[in-house]
Amino acid sequence: MGSSLEFLKGKKVVIVGGSSGIGLAVAAASLSYGATVVIASSSEEKVNSAVKQLGGGDGNLVSGFTVDAGDELKLFAFFDKVGVFDHLVWTATDKSAVGYPDIDLSEHRNVFDNTFWGPAAAGKYIHEKKLMASGGSITTTTGTVWQRPRKGWSIGGAAGAARVTLAKGMAIDLSPIR
Repeated sequence: MGSSLEFLKGKKVVIVGGSSGIGLAVAAASLSYGATVVIASSSEEKVNSAVKQLGGGDGNLVSGFTVDAGDELKLFAFFDKVGVFDHLVWTATDKSAVGYPDIDLSEHRNVFDNTFWGPAAAGKYIHEKKLMASGGSITTTTGTVWQRPRKGWSIGGAAGAARVTLAKGMAIDLSPIR
């Protein structure tokens, strides 16, 4: 086995939520370690900007797609375009429900769509379609608000906690995917 610096060499890393923040940093780090990167985000403008920032056009090392991560059919179509890959990193989330209890809950029920249901659907689809290469992994991220709630973040914190529990269960249910 080579050094840990070579673990991503020649691997394809897909990052949902990869156009900004932690997702963009993961994309840049993955590229620096020799991976091919596919980023996805709900904003076409942010995807185009991130691909350019990451050196898009340099061969096929980085590509980007616009996708609504909370819409299963669009998400599945995205994975079909990507094809077989090695690692999925899910940083996409929905922060729109800040301000609880002074929000209209009916307008924020979608918070769980890409925070929880998106990665749940992605893992199931990847497993069923055998889109993850042997030795692959799914990594999800969440902030600390599920552990240490801040004022107004009750809904977002609950969605984060659900994602943490989902990731633990997926590790068991989708084995040998890590």
